[in-house]
Amino acid sequence: MTEEEKSATAKAGKGGDAELELSLQSRKFFRKLLRSLKATWKLYRSSKSGLAGLAIVFGFFFVAAFAPFISPYDP
Repeated sequence: MTEEEKSATAKAGKGGDAELELSLQSRKFFRKLLRSLKATWKLYRSSKSGLAGLAIVFGFFFVAAFAPFISPYDP
């Protein structure tokens, strides 16, 4: 058990066991998610066509998000 987990256990007492368990589960989930995102980024980084496709997708998101600022008037 890490120091954070020990201090969380001490603070939670007997009634906070469910909250502690939920906190630990969410940490595990986010660690797995981060690990998965790192693996995905490594895969994209190794492929030039993957990076080009990712740039195009981000370009579309950028244009969609800032459309009111890019073209503020109706044609």
